[in-house]
Amino acid sequence: MPFTKEFLKGRHDHLVAKKNVTKAAQAEREELHPAEYVYKERVLVQIEAAFKRLANKTYGFCPDCSNEIPEERLVLFPQAERCVQCQKEREELRLT
Repeated sequence: MPFTKEFLKGRHDHLVAKKNVTKAAQAEREELHPAEYVYKERVLVQIEAAFKRLANKTYGFCPDCSNEIPEERLVLFPQAERCVQCQKEREELRLT
């Protein structure tokens, strides 16, 4: 099922809100634990990448297997770049 404009608009709005929260935390980085700062920076990079995928019309499609990323995954993790299976495989390779 292709993603509707309404769904993508909702994801875009969610990403913008998440980006604003992350940027606000970034502005207060002196007060953050270093690990928390690194995590928030990584999330911000992921959100920026998601915006690029939205602009390129590749948002919601796994670059490894070309399948659609399930809507449920994108609702929970809007900056997801890969489907769960491909992400697991990628993480397993990194661990070995």
